[in-house]
Amino acid sequence: MPQAVIFDMDGVLLDSEPMHMQVQDNMAAELGFKMTRAEHLAFVGISPLATWEQLCARHGLPQNPQELAEEQGRRYLAQALEKAVPRAGLLPLLDYLQARDKPLAVASSNQRETVDAVLGKLGVRDFFRAVVTGSDAERSKPWPDIFLKAARLLRALPADCLVIEDAATGVAAARSAGMRCIGLCVPDAPFQDLSSADITVSSLDEIIPLLENKSCRCG
Repeated sequence: MPQAVIFDMDGVLLDSEPMHMQVQDNMAAELGFKMTRAEHLAFVGISPLATWEQLCARHGLPQNPQELAEEQGRRYLAQALEKAVPRAGLLPLLDYLQARDKPLAVASSNQRETVDAVLGKLGVRDFFRAVVTGSDAERSKPWPDIFLKAARLLRALPADCLVIEDAATGVAAARSAGMRCIGLCVPDAPFQDLSSADITVSSLDEIIPLLENKSCRCG
């Protein structure tokens, strides 16, 4: 059993990637280009600022990437506050970990305002002792900074932390931080290569049995 557990937000706590992609598609159309599926897949787990820095460079856009990232955040938040619900299996998993006094954190590449609002909408903020966002670190995923800061706030060694991630960049960040990682490969989610995770699952419901299995590398 890990000493502490760190959750990604988008794609893990809620099924948010379709909302992000719809917002990006709408903004791209307004800016005069069409995002490809390959671009969407490449930007899963990447901060909005890093996404728009790359898109502006790739498509020769004159707009300020920071302003575009902020606009994406506003549009995504409006959708999330209307549609967001906890992913299936999340609440039983949080209850299970809380009952065993495991300190929990959220580590998300999104901005603080967005993360706080979404956690509030989901009704899960009180489960988490620490919330670390893209606003709190100079380098976002795939750099390990966000996860390492979460571990410090939880007073846990990186090697004693378990990360739950759905994006290749997040898994890479967890591994760089020296943490164990469960990759969440939801069947209808955008494809991500999570082969570097310690183990992969197709739903959050699979995690409790894994944690109770002492022979499992993630337990």
